[in-house]
Amino acid sequence: MPRYHRRSRAARGSPLSLAVLGLLLLAGAAWQQLARNPILLVAVVALAVGGAVLYVRWRNKVEHQRTVTHLRWRQFVDVTPAEFERAVGELFCKHGFSVTRSGKTGDGGVDLEMTKGGLSFLGQCKRYTTEPIVEPLIRDFYGALTHRRAHHGYFVTTSYFTGPAMTFAQNKPITLIDERGLQEWLNEK
Repeated sequence: MPRYHRRSRAARGSPLSLAVLGLLLLAGAAWQQLARNPILLVAVVALAVGGAVLYVRWRNKVEHQRTVTHLRWRQFVDVTPAEFERAVGELFCKHGFSVTRSGKTGDGGVDLEMTKGGLSFLGQCKRYTTEPIVEPLIRDFYGALTHRRAHHGYFVTTSYFTGPAMTFAQNKPITLIDERGLQEWLNEK
């Protein structure tokens, strides 16, 4: 299978450098016209300055969004397990769930008890950095889900799920949210 090689930023050229190059070429080609018509010269300079200002504002906005996303993610992985459970609970609240945090040692595999639209939901949160989520953890959560007669369950982690864990969750009322899914969820507006 052919590999895709991404060109470096320098090889691609930034939009600002391309705009400046284009303006220089345009200015060089039209120098005689610009020298004879000072109003046209002022207009070209104003357009160039305006374009540069717009680019800088756009670039600052993009950098700010990247920084905010990175900070949000760091707030999820650089916390204690209890703080992670609280943060995930807040995400569910933002999506219309009523959330009660029940996570503690011996919680029966349930960290969050939730309701929405008269239905009962459960959540399990695991803030792992290197360990994957294995099938026995999903099996235990499914047992708690069945025992408590919840409508659906959400297993949320900063890690990833093993193949057997994902296979076990198929065709069961369990949604698995891994690192990638959590990051996408954080980026939703």
